[in-house]
Amino acid sequence: MSVSGSHFHHLSSTGVSGSALSGSVTANLFNNLSSGIYLSGQIEAAGNTVTDFSSIGIFGNSIGVVVRNNTVTRGTTSNTTGIDVWSGGGNAFGNTVSLTATGIRTYGGIVANNRVFGNSVAGISGLNAVVRNNTIYSNGVGIDLTSNGPDNVVVGNLVYANTSGGIRMSTNSGSTSLQVVENNTIYQSGAAAVAVSQVQNTIIRNNILWVDGAAGVAISVAADSQRGFISNYNGVYLTGGGKFGQWQGISATGWCDWTFATGGDRNSRTGNPLV
Repeated sequence: MSVSGSHFHHLSSTGVSGSALSGSVTANLFNNLSSGIYLSGQIEAAGNTVTDFSSIGIFGNSIGVVVRNNTVTRGTTSNTTGIDVWSGGGNAFGNTVSLTATGIRTYGGIVANNRVFGNSVAGISGLNAVVRNNTIYSNGVGIDLTSNGPDNVVVGNLVYANTSGGIRMSTNSGSTSLQVVENNTIYQSGAAAVAVSQVQNTIIRNNILWVDGAAGVAISVAADSQRGFISNYNGVYLTGGGKFGQWQGISATGWCDWTFATGGDRNSRTGNPLV
């Protein structure tokens, strides 16, 4: 299967839909339709532009699908998804996704080196995922992941200016999977830079967390998420009344309060990371 250099527009359904053991959908233009591309099998979608869609921009529905270097923008309804690799391991690399409800959704895959912005619900959401080296800004939540078994790993991302939180991690089905938040740079105003709930094993390490505003919190840990919680070697910068953390429902204003309450972040530092 190979589709390249075509223009699909003003359709009530999907522009290109296919399943194959190998193939590619490359350098096409899709606009004013329900969904741009639906793929399963061992197929790559690369270099396409999808705009003005009412459902899903690009949907990769199998472990072998790779969605790479596409531009997806302007979902026309309140529940659109820019790129959906929701089938146990499809991957999304190097895409630019904006102005949808959810920018990129993943289940068990790798989401890396994407630029994701202006999405009303979440920049990147999903389940059992690796999210790394993305630039994520001006969304509802920057990264919103849950787990039902395998680990979630969030590493090396730049996350800033999201409305209701930077990184949010949780589990379902009583999972004891590991949640790793490491080497990220996060600026968050008026909400939590990193928030965990319904988890038992969390590592928050080597991040730069700048929190601004009285409602801002660098690290928020729900009462059900204190078991197996480890946080250390972070750089935390608090401005405008921002707080270091929240633990057992109580705000810890600064580093001393936080380390006394949690025993964590003993090797972390506070202050402007540029000074």
